Amino acid sequence: MSKSKKVLARQNEMPVKKRSTKTGLPPGVLIHIGEKKAELAKITILDFDENQFEEKETRTIEECFPFKDKPTIT
Repeated sequence: MSKSKKVLARQNEMPVKKRSTKTGLPPGVLIHIGEKKAELAKITILDFDENQFEEKETRTIEECFPFKDKPTIT
């Protein structure tokens, strides 16, 4: 087959369709189709009682542990 006939043969072929990522999943399963964004979590700690107020931002849960046993409201 000549080169020009091969090109014409490819043009007449049906395009290959990609298989859906939802194939085989139960109906109603949510699939994220947008751009995936990875943002860092931000934790705001509010600790107070009748005499004092403290607000602190953190990114780790470990910084919250000291407030667990305090008698103040956190």
